[in-house]
Amino acid sequence: MTTPKPNTAVAAWRDDLRSEASQRWEPWTRGGTPAATTSTFDTSGLTLALDTRGADPGAVCATGVCTREPLELGSRLTVRATLDWRAPRNACYRSAGLLLTSTPPGADPDGVDGRAVWLELVGVPPGETARLFAASRKGPWVTPLFTDGWPADRKGKPYRRVRLEVELTASDVVVRADGAVLARGQHSLGGRLWLVLYTQSHSNYAPRPVVFEAITVEGVGSAPTTVAALGPGS
Repeated sequence: MTTPKPNTAVAAWRDDLRSEASQRWEPWTRGGTPAATTSTFDTSGLTLALDTRGADPGAVCATGVCTREPLELGSRLTVRATLDWRAPRNACYRSAGLLLTSTPPGADPDGVDGRAVWLELVGVPPGETARLFAASRKGPWVTPLFTDGWPADRKGKPYRRVRLEVELTASDVVVRADGAVLARGQHSLGGRLWLVLYTQSHSNYAPRPVVFEAITVEGVGSAPTTVAALGPGS
């Protein structure tokens, strides 16, 4: 008898984030009441910005885009996004990154009900530098995966452009920056995941834009139908 070979179908897409024509992304905003948000696809990529000067004091506001359709984890799922941090003079209380979640942001407005893994850049006071941070979440419980030396090292680094990468298997996660492994850990995500690109800011800050220049998704497993093979920006 011939033993059936495991399904190793590869499904992938790349998006240069310069066109909304694909209808792949759904914009969203969460937290407080920012005076204005920006989610613009143009020749630079996807620009995200928050003007939080009109937000409630102490509020943390977020804006970004989320895939309209979920991705399928299968046996492995890898997501890579190039982030232009556009380092402002003061990046305090600003972050930007990519997130994979079992619950889309609109269905979990407080960000505590679902399960997620994310990798982001976070501004370091007084604001000219930043640090990488990665974590997994199960409900309200957050487990840091990588802190970039924080809080022992509070200097941060002069990040500008960085390629963020999250690789998931059935229960394990690997996070990378510019191809270098930052950390390995475990996650509790299910098979259907939404991909989110976002920026966050505390209240009382003028717009401090970030730009996502490109994103690629590669899936290997038994159900690649939701990670269809698509061309750039399609």
